[in-house]
Amino acid sequence: MTLVYHSRPNLIFWVKQPHRPDRGVIDGAYYVDLRKMTCDCRRFPTLRYSCAHAIAAWASARVDCITYVDEVYNLECAYNVWKFEFPPVPSENI
Repeated sequence: MTLVYHSRPNLIFWVKQPHRPDRGVIDGAYYVDLRKMTCDCRRFPTLRYSCAHAIAAWASARVDCITYVDEVYNLECAYNVWKFEFPPVPSENI
């Protein structure tokens, strides 16, 4: 990834992705806004975790990316899913 343009104070980046047909990667340029947590590839807001373009922007800006990870991916949230007792699965023989 190559940063073509960036506004460091506003955390806005224009990231260029090279063409890598051997890996199924198509070249292009992507607008990344770290404050709004958006990227033109739409993986960032859709999947609720950062895409490669956002990671490249964070690396360039030297911003702690952990603050941008959605709360559904933290351990406390994962533990809350499993804190309730699940009912037993009924036997198929009945």
